[in-house]
Amino acid sequence: MLVSDRPSDVLLKYLLSRNEACGSIVSQTSKKMTKKELTRELAALKADVAKLKAEMASKVEVASLKADLAHLKAEEKVKFKDEMANLNKKMHAELDAIKASGGPKAEEKKIKGKVQAFEEKAAKATEKAKATVETKIADAKAEAKKVASDAEGHKEAKTAS
Repeated sequence: MLVSDRPSDVLLKYLLSRNEACGSIVSQTSKKMTKKELTRELAALKADVAKLKAEMASKVEVASLKADLAHLKAEEKVKFKDEMANLNKKMHAELDAIKASGGPKAEEKKIKGKVQAFEEKAAKATEKAKATVETKIADAKAEAKKVASDAEGHKEAKTAS
């Protein structure tokens, strides 16, 4: 190794120690490096340092992006669970309302009573009144069919959950 304190010798020592630290095998000859060679070597080392800094920056950025993705996934999970809980509450509220009203069968019985009352009225009514009552009967029957089909839909929803 050179023992001089000249700037070129100090730089050469530094470059040689950096090469050895990086795992390079350096064979030193008795020939001194010229300023041009030192400049080239220094430029190459600076390029290596810049490349390493860029690699480290990209690794940090990737780690940051992975952390952001994990955070977003956790947020989405929480939102999904909340949404499912809200939908479940709504469904149970509707089922409780149906049960409280006596269920679909009670509603159907009530509508059949209306139909029977209208039919009795129609039997006693005049022609014009008869047509009006028959229209009401048809409406009530349509409503009864709708309630029956809704009841079937609720049964299917209940068995599905």
